[in-house]
Amino acid sequence: MDNILEKRLLSWYELDIVGTDLIIRIHDMVIPHVKDILLACTGQLLHTETELSLPAFLPFGTDAQWGFGGCVECKPGKPEKKRWVTFYAPLPVVSKTGALEDTDWSGAYALSATLNILFYALNACAGIVRAGTPQHCCVSLSTRKAMYGCSLSCALSSGVGIWVSREPDDAAPYQKNRKQVRPEVNDAMARVYQHMMGPPKYPELPCRAKAYFVGPKWIHLDCPGDACGLDPETYASPKLNVGYRLVPHNVDTPMQQLTLLAGIAAVMALVRNGR
Repeated sequence: MDNILEKRLLSWYELDIVGTDLIIRIHDMVIPHVKDILLACTGQLLHTETELSLPAFLPFGTDAQWGFGGCVECKPGKPEKKRWVTFYAPLPVVSKTGALEDTDWSGAYALSATLNILFYALNACAGIVRAGTPQHCCVSLSTRKAMYGCSLSCALSSGVGIWVSREPDDAAPYQKNRKQVRPEVNDAMARVYQHMMGPPKYPELPCRAKAYFVGPKWIHLDCPGDACGLDPETYASPKLNVGYRLVPHNVDTPMQQLTLLAGIAAVMALVRNGR
């Protein structure tokens, strides 16, 4: 996955967020490879199922629901994406009221574990696609019932940094060197967080699930928790022709992980569309 930090690889998977559905599009050349990798991971999948008390893993395919408990489904995609297979992963409701005593984490862990193994397979397929647009991110997840157990990281291409650099500066006097954040990003993060965790206790306050950009190219994503979020691993190279990696801080639950992943997906959609 680190190849995209300095090399231009052609896109073999994409992320998007539509409503409260996470969208994963996979190039049709990659589908057989993903199927073979997941089949080879049968032992690991059985171990994960037992360790996390998950429903059975339904086999990967493009004609039925698959994943732990069938939490991912293939559906028709955009007409212009003829060589892409589109998978929908509805984000689960963890709490309908927002109260900690009213939580059901089973669906969240099932989806996190499913995406974990999917991204593992996808990241092994770099270089298969030989024509098309650039790959802009590679995601890796962790899924454990422990502190920091649902961490995630994301390698970003240089194209993402170039896109951030072209965003307008934030005019607020206290936002030194900040870039404006498109409403699509913060709206997506707040929407999925509140979908999973219920209505906010204080709706008059801004949601803490949000992004902020710092010049020339840095992305930060925040989520409610103990300083939970994703930040650049290092600021050593501000050059725009070099990508960088987002690394986690205090990402303990799948709800936090999936909220941050929704933020990544929203940014990727904007980068791909050149908006």
